[in-house]
Amino acid sequence: MNKPDFTITPTTGQIILDWCNDGVNLEMIRSKINSSKTVEELTAIYHQYPEWYQQLTSDFMQKKNIPSGAEEPTYY
Repeated sequence: MNKPDFTITPTTGQIILDWCNDGVNLEMIRSKINSSKTVEELTAIYHQYPEWYQQLTSDFMQKKNIPSGAEEPTYY
């Protein structure tokens, strides 16, 4: 309380618009995670999407724990 009302500036509006139009969704990032071949690639993806950390933590951890060169398990 005792704070002035938040006023959206043109800059804030542009940031929101860019965010709405960026087209990134959960499945798109999961696809990138699953296609990554190295821990470095996985780390880059992790840092590229900080707003998705909470939803994707288990995906990152699962992929990270697959030994390099090993095939991913097939789920039926």
